[in-house]
Amino acid sequence: MDNQELESETLVTHTLPAPPETFVNGQQAALQCDSEVPGYDAIPTNSPVTISWLPIMMSHPDPMGAQQFNHQYRS
Repeated sequence: MDNQELESETLVTHTLPAPPETFVNGQQAALQCDSEVPGYDAIPTNSPVTISWLPIMMSHPDPMGAQQFNHQYRS
């Protein structure tokens, strides 16, 4: 296959989980926790710190869990 083009379509069936909804000490975690970036919304907390999240019931980015990709390879 040297110097020849190979073209194919592939259905990717690996499901990636959607981002979790996270909590710090029972309060919704910050969306922006970098204090040097606009939109900083982290709340102060004391130790001990408990990080938790709700069950993830959807996939990301496609709720059906599959995407189709077109591939072109050159060897």
